[in-house]
Amino acid sequence: MIVDDDHAVRDSPEFRLELAGYSVATYGSAVSFLARCPARPACMIFDQHVPEMTGRELAARLRADDLRIPVLLMTSTPRRK
Repeated sequence: MIVDDDHAVRDSPEFRLELAGYSVATYGSAVSFLARCPARPACMIFDQHVPEMTGRELAARLRADDLRIPVLLMTSTPRRK
């Protein structure tokens, strides 16, 4: 599962994982993931800065629901000029 509000950021790991033979589902927000979440994803990649619920809040929610799966939390900070 990949959760990121940036389409390009979602597409890159999705493409690479699918090339490696994995089935991948993507979501534009944590809320949309929670609304359609399968029973037990194998692992998750998500962005810290997504609308309505941060990546850390989503991780906490999953742990509170006793869904203990590997999580990779991504984030980026715009470069200053």
